[in-house]
Amino acid sequence: KEWAAEIQGNLYNNNIQINEILYKKEEKKLATLKAKYLFYGETLKTVEGLTLISEDIILRGNIYLENGSVKKIEIKELLRELDNFSATLSFKEKNEILLDIFGNSINMNNYFVDDARGSSNGKINLNVKNFYFNTFNLGEVKLSSNLKNNKIRLLSGNIYYNKIDYINFKYLYENNKYSEFKFNFSDFGLFLQKLNLSDKFINGKGSVILNIENNSKNIYFGNFLIKNFSIKDASFLTRLLQLASFTGLLEIIASEGIPFTNLEGSFIVDQESIIIEDTRFEGVSLGASTKGSINLEKKELDLFGVLIPAYAINNVINKIPLLGKVITGIEGEGIIGFDYKAKGLYNNPEYSINPFSVLKPGILRSIFKNQSENSKDKNDEISK
Repeated sequence: KEWAAEIQGNLYNNNIQINEILYKKEEKKLATLKAKYLFYGETLKTVEGLTLISEDIILRGNIYLENGSVKKIEIKELLRELDNFSATLSFKEKNEILLDIFGNSINMNNYFVDDARGSSNGKINLNVKNFYFNTFNLGEVKLSSNLKNNKIRLLSGNIYYNKIDYINFKYLYENNKYSEFKFNFSDFGLFLQKLNLSDKFINGKGSVILNIENNSKNIYFGNFLIKNFSIKDASFLTRLLQLASFTGLLEIIASEGIPFTNLEGSFIVDQESIIIEDTRFEGVSLGASTKGSINLEKKELDLFGVLIPAYAINNVINKIPLLGKVITGIEGEGIIGFDYKAKGLYNNPEYSINPFSVLKPGILRSIFKNQSENSKDKNDEISK
């Protein structure tokens, strides 16, 4: 009653599409397929040694069936660009699935499909040494997620460096317009370095919270709080310190880096731009505020704020009832502070410092700033 049939074919003239792994082979491209079909009577029980080899993918595995339905899929090997992993997909009762992924590496861009037409529920576990997203290697990642109607409802996990987890994250789907994705860092500087965003940010513990629009899956707004870090050899800050003639701080930033106790702020994502709202750097020797926008499409920035030397002293003055507000300003920007602007391309923006803002009491700086902004708004209306 048990019998087997083997197949082997040349798929050069065939189209192949595997939606689950976002794979498609066009006609006139090399590919071969082979497998061994195991039957019990007329019932197919197992597809053994299923092997697809094409110009851009190698896929090997087994398929197990029961009563004519697929019960388990074993992926022994999947090789494609940044993908190099194994997986087991089990089909339970009531459309429940269990997917375990493990191996050397995975590129999540190949699997980011939110198919609302499906009705699968279940759990996905992942454990890989190299986790790629948009070509960035986040390192070793372990995560688990819960699915309901093919949508991720809960996602949590850890990111490791040298076997030590330095990031933990959690996403929870909310039944309203936005859901929250929270990241906790024990070394924010290492995270920026792994993403090739910056190697100027040293250490830093804290959190970043992203609010994601449920339908589009786009980030709408977020906030962050990072503590106890240093900034070293950063061209943006170095140029501002040069314009403000902070020679002592220039020496520090070029050697061990300027230490900060807090970085706190928020932002809004508006199509191709990031709108930076009230963001503050706080440290013993230096403080700063910044607002403005960053255009990701044009790679341009338009930022402004106040650079505050001897921030700790300014902060002590600011805490004196009433008098502190008069001296340092409503926003606590210091009795000594330099208004600055930075505008232009990422790699070569134009910097400017307002020399008349140096010794202006903060309350006056706030008043003049508001007058300047009101004047600019009126000019804009006239120009329209």
